[in-house]
Amino acid sequence: TDDQMRTSIPGIYAVGDITEGPQLSHKAQKQGLIAAEVIAGNDAHMRYDVIPSAVFIHPEIAMVGITADEAEEQGIQVLVGKMRFSSNEKAMAMQKTTGLIKITARKEDHKIIGGHIFGEDASVLIEEVATAIQNGLTLDDVAKMTGVSKPMLGQIERGQSSPTINTLWKISTGLKIPLSFFCKQEEADFQVVEIRETEQITEEDGGVKAYAVFSFDPVRNAEVFFLELDAHVKHTSEPQRRGVEKYIFVTGGTLKVLIGDEEVILTTRQSLRFRADVAHAYLNFSDTQCTFYDMIFYPGE
Repeated sequence: TDDQMRTSIPGIYAVGDITEGPQLSHKAQKQGLIAAEVIAGNDAHMRYDVIPSAVFIHPEIAMVGITADEAEEQGIQVLVGKMRFSSNEKAMAMQKTTGLIKITARKEDHKIIGGHIFGEDASVLIEEVATAIQNGLTLDDVAKMTGVSKPMLGQIERGQSSPTINTLWKISTGLKIPLSFFCKQEEADFQVVEIRETEQITEEDGGVKAYAVFSFDPVRNAEVFFLELDAHVKHTSEPQRRGVEKYIFVTGGTLKVLIGDEEVILTTRQSLRFRADVAHAYLNFSDTQCTFYDMIFYPGE
């Protein structure tokens, strides 16, 4: 087949294990979509260099793109970066420090062309490497997309800096991924959450604390956070991508929500829904702590 799933016989298309590339179900599903697009008259093409694969052992192994050896066989000079899970603060907090991340980039332009991950959630983390390869991204590109400087991204990657809520928001908005991607939880048929035992993100010298109550649910396109704002503390949130909505449920104290040029004051047991693709902020102007739930709904892709 060619990259539009056409065979040598006119009008006949093929997908799945009889075609080139790894024998993976998600490859076959993508090929089916490409074939349908082409049959419908659209100009769609299959790329085999950005198909991630994973080995579901413990810890997991995942890979995408090409290796440094494969690149050199093709005459491509490369840069290779490695980072052990043991140098990452989140991995240490999770007590999941066994693992390694290896990124391969072209030396001439620093574009990422391959990635290999061995460790906890490798099959999930590899998706971001695939996104970078798909879009021809470098670290500079990611910095521009997220509004986070290249040195800061390097510090976060090496575990030398703990990002604030706003920094994580910039990264998640730029890469179009949910905020709770950085706070992964175990999947279960049902889940009882003790907020104090969930992962905590702090800001304003600890005056703002956010807890990932329920991580992103791809079926419902939603995630839930619990926030604590100390007295006279303000938390400003960057505009989210178009279509994102937030639902606020105040559980204690008084909260002022600034949405563009509008102001809304909420007290205990009051709620608010608003579109979050504009600049907005939360302000506790009282002398006591304010607590509230922040439920975020993302538009369907």
